[in-house]
Amino acid sequence: MRTAAAVEVQARGGSIHAATGGGILVAFGVPASQEDDASRAIELAHVLRAQLAPTIPVRIAVETGEVMVRERHLSGAPVLTATRMLHGAESGQVLVGERASAVAERRARLSPFVGRATELGALSFAASRVRKECRPQLVTIIGDAGVGKSRLAREFEALLADEAPGVRTFVGRCLSYGRGLTYRALGEVLRAIRADEIENAVERLAEREILNLTLGLEVADELHPLAALDQLRAGWVELVAGIVRQRPAVIAIEDLHWAQNDLLDLVEQLARDVDGPLMLLCTARPELLDARPSWGRWRDANTLWLEPLATREAAPLVRAVPAHLRDVVLQRAEGNPFFLEELVAQVDEGDVVAATAIPDSIHAVLAARIDQLPPLEKQALQAASVIGRGFWREAVESLLGGVRPSFSLLEEREFIRPRPRSSPEAMDELIFKHALTCEVAYATLPIAMRARLHAGFARWLEEFAGEADEHASLLAHHYYMAVRPESADLAWQDRPEEYEQARRDAIVWLQRAAELAVARYEIDDGVALIEQALELECDSTGLVQLWRALGRANALKYDGEQYWISMQRAIELCTDRVALAELYAELAFETATRAGMWRQRPERETVDGWIAQALELSEPGSRARVKAQLALAHWNPEGAGDAPREAAEVAERIGDPVLRSYAYDAWGITLFVHGRFDQGYELEKRRFGLLDQIADPEHVADIYYAPITASVWRGDFDEARQLARKHDEISRALTPHHRIHGIAVLLEVEELAGDWDAIAAHQATAEQRVADNVNTPCVRNARSLLVCALANAHLGRDQEAQRLERCADEMQMRGFGHVLETPRLRLALLRGDVDQANRLLDKPLPDRGWHRGWILLCTHAARLDALAALGRRQDLEAWDAAEPGSYLEPFLLRALGTVRCDQTLVQRAIDCFERLGLHWHASQTRLLVVS
Repeated sequence: MRTAAAVEVQARGGSIHAATGGGILVAFGVPASQEDDASRAIELAHVLRAQLAPTIPVRIAVETGEVMVRERHLSGAPVLTATRMLHGAESGQVLVGERASAVAERRARLSPFVGRATELGALSFAASRVRKECRPQLVTIIGDAGVGKSRLAREFEALLADEAPGVRTFVGRCLSYGRGLTYRALGEVLRAIRADEIENAVERLAEREILNLTLGLEVADELHPLAALDQLRAGWVELVAGIVRQRPAVIAIEDLHWAQNDLLDLVEQLARDVDGPLMLLCTARPELLDARPSWGRWRDANTLWLEPLATREAAPLVRAVPAHLRDVVLQRAEGNPFFLEELVAQVDEGDVVAATAIPDSIHAVLAARIDQLPPLEKQALQAASVIGRGFWREAVESLLGGVRPSFSLLEEREFIRPRPRSSPEAMDELIFKHALTCEVAYATLPIAMRARLHAGFARWLEEFAGEADEHASLLAHHYYMAVRPESADLAWQDRPEEYEQARRDAIVWLQRAAELAVARYEIDDGVALIEQALELECDSTGLVQLWRALGRANALKYDGEQYWISMQRAIELCTDRVALAELYAELAFETATRAGMWRQRPERETVDGWIAQALELSEPGSRARVKAQLALAHWNPEGAGDAPREAAEVAERIGDPVLRSYAYDAWGITLFVHGRFDQGYELEKRRFGLLDQIADPEHVADIYYAPITASVWRGDFDEARQLARKHDEISRALTPHHRIHGIAVLLEVEELAGDWDAIAAHQATAEQRVADNVNTPCVRNARSLLVCALANAHLGRDQEAQRLERCADEMQMRGFGHVLETPRLRLALLRGDVDQANRLLDKPLPDRGWHRGWILLCTHAARLDALAALGRRQDLEAWDAAEPGSYLEPFLLRALGTVRCDQTLVQRAIDCFERLGLHWHASQTRLLVVS
């Protein structure tokens, strides 16, 4: 069969390519196209059927469109469409796709590609550099809507197919609407990778379950959102690295200006972490740089600005326009190729009068073109615009009541085109040729009709979607748009039962989409979805659930004020005792354990009240009771009594490793506060035995964080630094808030050690992380800057120290007492500011919250030094004795030796400092002996 076919193919100028699953794949127009390629393909199909059908069962499908050519392999929309048609064909049939049929009947209208030789050359150079240097390159094409970004990208891909046929290309596009769609563009790339003929090793990477998050699917329930985010990013780096180990690749992401921050972070991570010949090609409007000023500002990143065409460059695009209209069209379009294309198309369709009176805005041009469609096709275009830029013909027909419009007419007039993939399965997907056309078509719909069409599409999607969670965000968006308060009365005033059903469906899908978004750590999307659900919910029980969910999401993003507001609203509405106990316990626990997430620290009595309510309402042995006891231990460790021990016992009976770990930590904190550091250390180390049962990386980071207090107390700074580095390593992969904790702990360990050079070496990282986290309240934003200021002051750079102090003051953190005042106290001592030092010393230490850890050790050491420097002997003599061999012992010995003028005590302090590895403090103490 292949030999017989080859003769006919060659005679008509075609070429035979590799096909999967047997059969023959023939292409026309590769590498050079002819005006009648579609006609030649259809003629060949009929000739082969006549020759082969009598002896061989043959089925033939013909479709046209853009294909990707890699060596002898073809991929793209026409290949997929033809393959689908073959599955439904009978023996002896020749099936011709709509687009191929239309092209065969008329010459396709395609604007010349003009005025972009420089830009195309720049892209080609970047690609060759990627292949030569075998390292990633990020290229972002930026320009206004319609200026030709996507066309340039397509022309580059075609050029690359000729210049470097071994390069793989995968394309994804960001959407402009909906929540929970963060990774949709990479979801399209993932589908293309999985559909491509890839090596076994890469195929195994592509099939990893964690990557299904990119498709909007849920993975293992027990996986914490932060762990999921970390694994997802690592999975993508491994997958792309595996692909480029085999051969170079281009991943193109279009319309990046609509991307969420998490997608931008992942694209940047691919550009930085993949080792191999990868070109990331992105298109975006200038809004991207407004939202992400740092985008593309590193060594292997380039930005290509695409400007409107000059009049002489645009002139070839209007040659088909009557001469007396050309200047008008050129002036109105102002060099925008899309505007030109649409205006020329309008003239081609015969409406010369409309072309001469075109409005100033492209909205008016597109609306005029849409109005010229036959009524049914106009309705179809409007219905499609409700679905989005990509849509399914079956869905549009459903919205039109089963009537079938002429999609081929819409293709001929170049409003829409086929899309290279299908979802839901077995349904052809179409796409608006330009996003602006979709937006204008949507704007021409009456508000009431829009709402009903949104509801209709959501119902259709529920019925036909194969896997509901994959479409949860779309269902949430469309149901919400159907019943959103500002248009609901107008849309549903005569259909109350339909409205009520749509409202309930909207709440269900908004909640589910929010759960999935938070699970993927797309917290901002999750918050927005819950807030939309709150607009619609009327039932008090439902409102309690939503406010609690909103509180949890805000806690994960460390937004203390919004967390507090959300949980208080849930408490106000809750009437169930068990649920109320859980709410108070959760509110108290998160407040006590995330004590630094507030600009204004909560009042002591307020948190005490929450803890008391949780203890009163919760049943003994319940999770709510355990959380309440843990909150008490964190907030008031001196008054916690047996609460942490009882919580640990209950957690062990329940068998929950997360609660057990938190209970051991709380118990350890109470022991630290009571001076029993060795016992507290043993409890904190017990948590390491639970590491393999804890998925939350934030929790894992805390397990490494907690023992540092006891390590410092014993003077084991090697262990303290090792734990701090591990804590920072885990935190770096999480949120900006976690990253500030990571650097803060490193700084604070060196603050305790007195290693000011080490702090100065961390300063640039600290300032960058503070800047990244500046919009999230955290006391360690300000404290990290103050510790860097203290290091600069010790190193003789007081102007730099003052700058850092001012930056810390501008953050206006209130109510954190000694946490921020300790480095300020040391700065006052260095500068000889006696009044400031006395004022800070006279402030009492807080008796709630922030007792855990080494910050209290910093505080006591600083206060001992200040009392000695200020000659406040009476206060020093009243100080409790320090445990021998502990961190505070040499500070107390030095202070007492100073005020008593006792050189023996001062020498003992020097010896203790040296034994503890506090060499800088020892050297400073020797100066006292000399003086």
